[in-house]
Amino acid sequence: MKKVMDMKIKGSGNDNDIDTQAMKNMDTIITITITDTEDMELPENQLEAVFKKFDNLRKAHTDFVDFLLVVRTELVTKSESLKKMKLCVSSSRNDKSYASFQSFMLSQYKQRMNKFEKVSNQSIENIYRKHH
Repeated sequence: MKKVMDMKIKGSGNDNDIDTQAMKNMDTIITITITDTEDMELPENQLEAVFKKFDNLRKAHTDFVDFLLVVRTELVTKSESLKKMKLCVSSSRNDKSYASFQSFMLSQYKQRMNKFEKVSNQSIENIYRKHH
């Protein structure tokens, strides 16, 4: 599954943004391509069979996949912003250290999300095996 989204990011300069003075009022177009790294082991027809039997699972799974897409998009956006902060000549040493630390934390968060998604897919596969 491959999804492409175009996003326009504009630095707002509020305290919640990760900005340096040089990044404020930046106007950039970023194309984000999110590609699943692992194919779901269940073929679509088997996944559909599980969802027919457990209708609530379909809704939960759809919400989960949508949530992952939104979070991954945000992580890419934040990672790019932090990368620019680290490379910005006018960023202070503290800003660059902060950006490096935050980049590390985001990478850890991405790894946890990938593991959680894998466990979720394995759980759906186990449900299929038990009930079919």
